[in-house]
Amino acid sequence: MKSEILLLSIIIATCLFIVFPIQAASQLIDKNAIYQTSFDIDEKWTTTNSHNYYWNSTSKWYSFLIKSGSGSYSFTPITMTTNSFTLEYDVNLTRIDEGAEFKMGLSGRDLDPTKGPNVITRFTNSKYGQIMWLHTVTPNSKLFEINSQNNAVNSIGPNIYQGSTVKYNVNKSYHVTVSYNDNTNLLLVRVSDLQYNKEIWGYYIETFESINGLDRIFLSSTRDVYDMNISAEGYIDNVKLTNIGFTVPTIIATPTPKFTLTTPIPTTAVTPRKTAIKTPTPIPIPVPDTTTAKSPVWLGIPLIAIGYVLIRKN
Repeated sequence: MKSEILLLSIIIATCLFIVFPIQAASQLIDKNAIYQTSFDIDEKWTTTNSHNYYWNSTSKWYSFLIKSGSGSYSFTPITMTTNSFTLEYDVNLTRIDEGAEFKMGLSGRDLDPTKGPNVITRFTNSKYGQIMWLHTVTPNSKLFEINSQNNAVNSIGPNIYQGSTVKYNVNKSYHVTVSYNDNTNLLLVRVSDLQYNKEIWGYYIETFESINGLDRIFLSSTRDVYDMNISAEGYIDNVKLTNIGFTVPTIIATPTPKFTLTTPIPTTAVTPRKTAIKTPTPIPIPVPDTTTAKSPVWLGIPLIAIGYVLIRKN
């Protein structure tokens, strides 16, 4: 009898050990997310070229090969619940030719950087080398751009970045955040080094009018320089869009302002498509364990069977 009780205790402890990690992983899902994925499954993004934009089932990320001038793109539709938002994603550029660029952000149905509305983050390799950008076109066709080059002459709008020049590296993972506050018409970009969890660049744009009508998260080569011999290659991961903006920035002894996220704006409940966000890891990223986790419901079946045997013996 004692041996049976001991066996039962071991099984219960084992089951609890398995169940708790499953519950902990589920807590990584953001309840405020409109869209969230870590590409553990194929999200079936719509693309014009499945050879250049595709889900990597082994590495569990979304690969891209953006050829300049090809006009190709990949996107997933989203339903905005407010105009304020925060879009986040991880990116690693394994190659970017001179003159090529990586573009990812939010857009209306045109998926065209020259037509509003859109909010686009860019990693380019051109005159100033490998620098980062924030680009937006409002619904009324007002264009604004800033980049991480000190006092860049090709910035468009009043908010020219005057901090130190910041460049990115290939084969290095970055976390990109772009936020918009519809109450203040301020748009913010932040780029962090994932390996050291350190922000390397950030700045803002004042749009002077509301940005609305965004309904797609997308990658694109539309309106790039027509030269299909150059391209940007790499992958994205951990994409998340929430209906949270940020407060008015406070600038303290630095050209790069500091921002604070606000509380969620009350909205009508929307059922988002989500998967748990993975913890970022520096390159190289190991191939994840693809073993399917067992449901906690099934873990209880051995306990019920053992309990029934003990009752019968008593």
